Order: sequence, then structure tokens, then C-alpha cells
Amino acid sequence: MNNKEDKNIPLIDRTKTYKVFISYCWSTPEHENWVYNLAERLMSDGIEVKYDKWDLKEGQDKYAFMESMVNDDTINKVLVICDKGYKEKADKRCGGVGTETQIITAELYNKVEQTKFIPIIAEQGEYFDSYMPTFIKSRIGIDLSKNETFEDEYEKLLRTITERPKHRKPKIGTLPSYLFEDEENNFKTKNIVTSFKNNLYKNPQQALSFVEDFFLEFMNSLDAFSLKDNDLTEPQDEIIYNRIHDMQKLRDDYIILLNYWSKDQTFFNIDKIISFFEKLYNYAYQRSNGNPYDIKIEHYGFLIMELFIYTITILLDNQQYEAVYTLLNTKYFFNKNFDLDDEPKNFKVFNFHSQILENRNTRLKLNRISITADILINRSVVNGINYRDKIIDSDILIYYISNLNSNEIYDIWFPYTYIYTGFRNHKIDILKRLISKRHFEKIKVLFGVKTTEELKQLFSQFSEEINTQIRHYGSMSGIMPLKYHINYDKIGTFI
Repeated sequence: MNNKEDKNIPLIDRTKTYKVFISYCWSTPEHENWVYNLAERLMSDGIEVKYDKWDLKEGQDKYAFMESMVNDDTINKVLVICDKGYKEKADKRCGGVGTETQIITAELYNKVEQTKFIPIIAEQGEYFDSYMPTFIKSRIGIDLSKNETFEDEYEKLLRTITERPKHRKPKIGTLPSYLFEDEENNFKTKNIVTSFKNNLYKNPQQALSFVEDFFLEFMNSLDAFSLKDNDLTEPQDEIIYNRIHDMQKLRDDYIILLNYWSKDQTFFNIDKIISFFEKLYNYAYQRSNGNPYDIKIEHYGFLIMELFIYTITILLDNQQYEAVYTLLNTKYFFNKNFDLDDEPKNFKVFNFHSQILENRNTRLKLNRISITADILINRSVVNGINYRDKIIDSDILIYYISNLNSNEIYDIWFPYTYIYTGFRNHKIDILKRLISKRHFEKIKVLFGVKTTEELKQLFSQFSEEINTQIRHYGSMSGIMPLKYHINYDKIGTFI
């Protein structure tokens, strides 16, 4: 039984009195004793039982009593105790049972609410309903006739009386988004993600093979979005903007796969992610004939930057702090045909700027601070998860780490989305929690330190001068300094 509060099911009021009336036949002394025991059991379990043995006094009209019990609005349920004697008298309409039958029958057929009357099987014949009288035979009953199932059925009775069913109808959700997707806009990567999820827990080793297939198919899918010189008709920003939009489902497939994969500390492999980004970078710039500023690859550049931000976001979400440290401190190797040197690069190479996209701002008179930031934020819902605040935090955190690792402004990650923070109203959770020693011990690997003193020393290297220089063109608001999120002296001072 689920003990969590279900807001769709009214909580049972333990102070409320649940009241039932028992309709039965004095068939045999044994049966009368059985009914008496049931009534006592219900009373002990908080159900008030109206029962002739203790509620009908000498001198009272027994028929009036029966009618008042059946028609009483305070009676939650009428328990119709079905045995051979009750069926015979009810069907023949004889005696007190016959009178009650006429009253109950009128109630059953004249009122819409028909859950008040519950058949209780006290004796079974050849079939379950053998001794259910005709007037109630179509109703679903509760079988208390067998010792081996009595307790389970008795619990069912209590739940029925108090309207606390064991099996509750779940709240209706929304139709899956994939039902409304055009198949032609889906990629083979989506099917690979599905296969990966299905095998992740059943056959983890098999699931890993799907990761390799995914990266291969992802790279192959990029060909559909390549641009040639004659594709760049005016306005060029519209072409790039549409290409970015067209690649969104491919992007989503990567995010969904990474989210499932990185939850597993055992099988996740950061080297495969590093290799993936190297291949992405190589793929894009090989199509630029060695020119990193070629307009034809601007949509690829945007995708690479977006994927990198989401990669950091998801790894942080899944507490893969060592993997994040590796991504932000590794050297990436690229083909030298589009670089002046053969030196490996740091992650800053994935921080893409598209002047074409920003030209869209002027052409359409949008009066926006950054089109790049707008696109990142406007498509931040993936597979029903809203990553908006998380990618903003990751974007700024990447900037802080690059500031700590470099004194050169050209080597610093620019966090396009910082303008969506609300400025002084936003503190990054992973930083503000550093006052906790326990939190520090968990994430210290992210900053490559072992002690709180080492982290304080590292944070003291944060360049306020660089911080004041990095902002969107034309914006009066810059990025909040690192010390805004955490007082360095308080790092690790609380449990």
C-alpha cells in the first residue's frame, strides 16, 4: 500500500463515524452468531453498526425500524447478508426479510446512486451467487464465507465502507508527445534511444553497444543539414535559424540518452563523450574548408555549444562531478587542416558565437539582447523536463570555472544565458551549498581540490577585472561575481 499522500483521494477522516445497517435472516442460531460476530468486529474497527440485536427494543415496530434504516441518509452502507434462508424469504417476499426486500428494491431502482447496498456472501451454494436474492444478484458482492480468504475480503469491506479502495484510479496524464510528431522529422537515433532504455537494466552490456550505434547514427544524421554556397539565400539568418530548429529532435535524442546513461555510475564512460565532441567539431569544420568562420557551419557550431551546456547540466544533475571536471579540464584534439597549429584545445573552443543569428535581431527589429540566448532558453524543454534554470546555472558555472583557470579574456567561456537569471535574485545552488562540509566533500572533485582551504584559495583567484568586462554588447547588466553565490570564509563551516 502506498503511504504517500495522494491529493486526488480524500484523506480518511478518523473522527468521522461510518454507519452501516445489517439486513439478514434468522436462518439458524449458528448464522445469527456469525452475523453478531461480524457486527462486533465492525464496531471494534470504527464502523457504527445499526443492528436489530442491540438497536431494536421491545415495543418498537420492527418494520418501521427496517424502513428507517434503509432510508436513513446517515447510513453509509446497507450490508445484505446472503445465505440460503435470506434468499428464500427475499425471493418469496415473506417475513421481515421480505419486507426489507421490498424497501431495498424500491431504493435500488428509484435512485441513481446504487452503491449503498452491498451483498455479503455468508454462505455459498454451487456458485458464488447461488444464495444472492434476485433483487440484488447483479451487484458485485464481498465473500466472507471462506475462512482462508476472510481477512482479505473483510479488508475489502472496510475499504468499501470508508471509500478507501486498495486499487485507485490514477490521475489522467497527457498524451505522449511522440503521437503528434511527424515521422519524417524523426531520426534513427530515436529508435536507438528506445532500445538503449529497454536494455539498460535487463542487459547493460548490450545497452552499451547501443551507445556506440547512437553516436555513429548521430554523426550520419548531420549530413541532412549541411549547407552549400547556393543554399545561403537571403536572409541568411533565416536559413541558419531554421537549420537549428530542424536539428532539435536530434539534439533531444542525445539529451535523453545521456540522461539515462549517466545515471549509471558503473557503465557511464566520459571518454566516449570527449570523443563525441571531438568528432562533432571535426565534422563541422571539415565542411568549412578550414575556415572556422564559414557561415555554412554556424548551425553546427550552435548545436555543439548547446550540446556541451546540456552535457554539463545532465552530468551535474546525476552527480557525475568527476566527469564534469574531466570535460572542463581535458584537452581536445582536432584535425589540423583547419587550425594554424596542431595543439589540443580546451572546452572554450565549443563556445560558439554566431554573428548571423545576432544580425537577425537587427533585421527583424526584435530589440533583444541576444538571439543566441533566446534560442537556448526557448527550447529548453526536453522530453517533458524543463531545463531552463539548470542550463542557465551550468552556463554560468562553466564561465566561473574558465575564469578560475585562465587570466586571458579570450580564453573565457561566455555564458549567453546569464541575462535570464533575474540578476541579483539568482544564486547557483551547487555554489551556495558549499557552506555545508558534507556538500563540499561530495563536489570537491568538480574543482580539483581536496580541502576547503584549497577551494578558498582557488576561488580567491577569480578575476573581478575580467568579470566586469564580460557582458552582452549593449547590456548594462553583467554577470554576478563568484563571491555573490558563496562567502568564501563560510565554505565547509556547517554540517
